[in-house]
Formats: sequence, C-alpha cells, structure tokens
Amino acid sequence: MHFTNATINRKMLAEIAVTDAEAFAKIAEMAKKCINKKDS
Repeated sequence: MHFTNATINRKMLAEIAVTDAEAFAKIAEMAKKCINKKDS
C-alpha cells in the first residue's frame, strides 16, 4: 500500500491491526479515500 509518501506492507498492517485498532482504522480510511480518488 502506497499513499502520502509512505509504504506499508501486509506484515506491518497485520501488526498494526493487532496492536492498535484505532490506528488501523485510520489507515483503512485513508486507503479508501485514495481508492475513491483513483476511481473518479
């Protein structure tokens, strides 16, 4: 996943999801916005 000049791989996402649900939710929301932007 690439956005805002940052790269997060699946292993990092999994670790964040397990240890910090709030941060994971924020990352997911940013990713959704990026996907919606590309579709427009």
